Amino acid sequence: AGMEPVYPRDEVAPLSSYLRWLPASFDVNKKHALDWYTQMMLAQHVANISPIWGRASGTGNPGITLFNRGGAPLTFDP
Repeated sequence: AGMEPVYPRDEVAPLSSYLRWLPASFDVNKKHALDWYTQMMLAQHVANISPIWGRASGTGNPGITLFNRGGAPLTFDP
């Protein structure tokens, strides 16, 4: 189809990600600064993705044992 692939050495996504995550490089006054990494999230959604309050069961290694939202043991070994 005449399309040329993007070679890994020419990929711009890793560089863009690196520059975005540098300390003190977040400018809230930019037009689209809040669109990338900050947005409104409901408390229930935060609880669902959190390993302690969600339904996760952990790694199975009992270094630290907690209970998840459903009452099942949540175990992990940091």
